[in-house]
Amino acid sequence: MKCFHQLPNIFQTKISDLKQRLKQPEGVYIVQWIDFCSWDTETGELTGSIMNYNGEDFLALDIERDSWIPLKQQAIPIKLAWDNDKDRIHHNRIFISQMCPDWLKRSLDYGRNFLMRTELPTLSLLQKSPSDPVSCHATGFYPEKARLFWRKDGEQIHQFMNHEEILPNSDGT
Repeated sequence: MKCFHQLPNIFQTKISDLKQRLKQPEGVYIVQWIDFCSWDTETGELTGSIMNYNGEDFLALDIERDSWIPLKQQAIPIKLAWDNDKDRIHHNRIFISQMCPDWLKRSLDYGRNFLMRTELPTLSLLQKSPSDPVSCHATGFYPEKARLFWRKDGEQIHQFMNHEEILPNSDGT
């Protein structure tokens, strides 16, 4: 694993290499490297890694063929050079086929667990004076759907009940 303080030098080297290969004059150029994976849960197909140059998609990795796909005409020389860089392709293959899907699955599991959580309400009974009606106030429950009702001797009471709206708390409960 590379240290973060080395990253600027790595990018400077990549940009210099690109400018030389593309025969670009001095100036400002933007290189965006996007390591990602897209995972089709039905087919199991994995895709990922793309390079963006000056705001346009430039190269993409085909992990099935261990080859780079030029997305612009001027990317062909770089594609030819990078196709011969087996270490680069091997690193990207491991990232796309192993590391990224593992992170993606963990993120999906975490998201599913977070979204499917349940939190029981905290209930308070409120009455301003002995002659006023009693109100029930429920807070802190998730998901936000709720059905509250009164019971007396095990039977639901619907007579003389006012159901108010459900308002979310600031934390989403």
